Amino acid sequence: MSLKQLIKSIPFVRFSLALGMGIFLAEKLEKADLQTALIIFGVVAVFLLLTLLVPFVFQKYTFRWLAGCFFFFFLLLTGIAITLSSGVRRFDGECEITAKARVVEGDISLSGYYIFVVDPLKYSTRSQFRCGNDELWQIIVEPKDSFLVIPASPGNIVSFRTNLSGHSDNTNPESFDYGKYLFRQGISATGFVLAEDFQVVEKTGMAGIMGAIKRTRNKVYDIYRENGIADEELQVLSALTLGMRQVLDDEVKSWFIHSGAIHVLAVSGLHVGIIFVFVNWFLSLFLSRRSILKVIFVILVLVFYAILTGGAPSVFRAVVMLSVIQIGIYAQRPGNIYNLLGLSAFIILLIQPMALFHPGFWLSHMAVAGIVTFYPLFSKLYAGKNVFIRSLGDLVAVSLSAQLGTFPLSLFLFRAFPSWFLLSNLFILPLVAPVLILAKLLVFASSQSFLASVFAGVLNELLRFMIEVVKWLNSLPAAYLQGIWLSGATMFLFYLVLTSLTMWHNFKIRLFLKSCLAGLLLILLILNIEYWGKRNTDAFVVFDSGRKPLIGCIVSGQASLFSDDETTERQMNFICSGFFSRYSINMQRQKLFHSSDGGSQVSSFYALGGYYLGVGDVDVDHIKIKSSVKNKILGVIILGDLKGDIKKFLNTIGKPTVILTDACPPWSKGRRLSTLKSSGVEIYDVSQSGAYVSLAVPLSLDTFFN
Repeated sequence: MSLKQLIKSIPFVRFSLALGMGIFLAEKLEKADLQTALIIFGVVAVFLLLTLLVPFVFQKYTFRWLAGCFFFFFLLLTGIAITLSSGVRRFDGECEITAKARVVEGDISLSGYYIFVVDPLKYSTRSQFRCGNDELWQIIVEPKDSFLVIPASPGNIVSFRTNLSGHSDNTNPESFDYGKYLFRQGISATGFVLAEDFQVVEKTGMAGIMGAIKRTRNKVYDIYRENGIADEELQVLSALTLGMRQVLDDEVKSWFIHSGAIHVLAVSGLHVGIIFVFVNWFLSLFLSRRSILKVIFVILVLVFYAILTGGAPSVFRAVVMLSVIQIGIYAQRPGNIYNLLGLSAFIILLIQPMALFHPGFWLSHMAVAGIVTFYPLFSKLYAGKNVFIRSLGDLVAVSLSAQLGTFPLSLFLFRAFPSWFLLSNLFILPLVAPVLILAKLLVFASSQSFLASVFAGVLNELLRFMIEVVKWLNSLPAAYLQGIWLSGATMFLFYLVLTSLTMWHNFKIRLFLKSCLAGLLLILLILNIEYWGKRNTDAFVVFDSGRKPLIGCIVSGQASLFSDDETTERQMNFICSGFFSRYSINMQRQKLFHSSDGGSQVSSFYALGGYYLGVGDVDVDHIKIKSSVKNKILGVIILGDLKGDIKKFLNTIGKPTVILTDACPPWSKGRRLSTLKSSGVEIYDVSQSGAYVSLAVPLSLDTFFN
């Protein structure tokens, strides 16, 4: 196949690119721009129709490329229109509201608060606030007691009173934008609800197909539990077969992440493929290969499984691909696998435009693209060997191929890499098919106690072995490399190199080899400039971390993060990991205060050629500072309830910038603010303005690419 033929054989890849560009552009627009977009959409549609009809009238028509251009803009505007019509409106400000709503999702936070996603049914407010038809709200409810039992489940009707507010901008540099994530999930506003302002009005289940699916999933979960599968084994089995990743403990989840086997717990194409092969084989015992009943039944089973497991993009992608393959076999028309990938992306984006911003959407498609591209190359290395070597080689080849397809994107998104992913795939992947099949057999045989106990016993042993393997891999040295920074430009260059290398191997065109070598040189240049930049970076940052202060210092690329003992690793990674990955070479954690003694709640932080002073619950009149460093104090961070004459203290050290944090109690903050404003010092309130960042970074290529 020539290069021109290859491009012609993947039309849906081009269609998906145009549609995706429209969705991306739509996020920059407001819902009010929908009418304008629809008018332009109609004009382009008319011109597209004309360019398609003209060749039938004029046989020598030579401007056929116009149809392609208009069709490109047609798809681009389609992406804009479907995104604006299905998305939610941005809600700015805050309003007090009393509402009745239906619970869509429910969970418990690490701090014990209930988190509900609700669909508003009725509401009353004194403001001009108006809620759209498809908008959801997220409410955080104060618990009435210490029992971690969710008071409402999906489908229940609840009433509450809260101050509803829109999503605020990201307040910490390079951190995960949780507000944007919620907005893309269709959640337009959030609110905190006191325990006395929340009530379950009606305990009803979810109606319709989704309600039936949820009840089926819960019934299967109960069958697992009733047959002796419990604890970590139950968590892993529920995530692996039902997509219930919310039941996973953080510790169990971290074992799978750090060992490189987390994709096993995310229901994806691997699981759908196993179901497809099993159902296809079973039906082949009774129906012919090209039976229309077989095609319909297989597709229905795959769709049901996709809905049952939560409908992740990777699952729908696999269902679309396998359905098209099944139809192609029936029609005796084999399809191009890259075009099938494009078709699945196109259908998913039409149904769920916001899937474009979901990491799973990209990772699943890139993993399959990597397998299709590189697996044939690797398989040639062990072709003709014995069965054992070929089986082992297939596992390694598939793992390496998928990793090559997702490696740049994974580094860009997660800033980490599991070093022992090959070992985890060698041990874990062969167990997935037996676990899935045994789980299905356990459900079907649940009424037969003997058979059910046999299947459950084998399942327990396989799951226990799987867990022990990931625990062992997690304990190996350098199991999970963190703090890796990869810019968007470098990620793009990595994919350019991989694509150029593959194209050169297939078509032997020297231009692709030159592109590959040029891309590699650019990557090395960018990585060296970024490393030089980090070695010469100094920074000081007070993160917006609520009542648990987090303070970071970077001196010549060496970073220190100061926190108290109660701050967890997960909280630090969520808030700080992006900043330190981008601007530092490595990071060490240190205690904020070396003693809980009130007289010792003073710390100094060296950064940017001076000192920042952190003061907690302390009397400032008792703080003695050497005269040699008084003129080097750049700022004072208030981390508690200060006592003493703060105004006098600041005058003695030259009135540096005062940084207020939420670790300072509200009553103390209010009292100190009036005092500080009268003293004429510069005040920076982290809770109002976001993280305080003072950064000295040399010019680098990263400046131009981000």
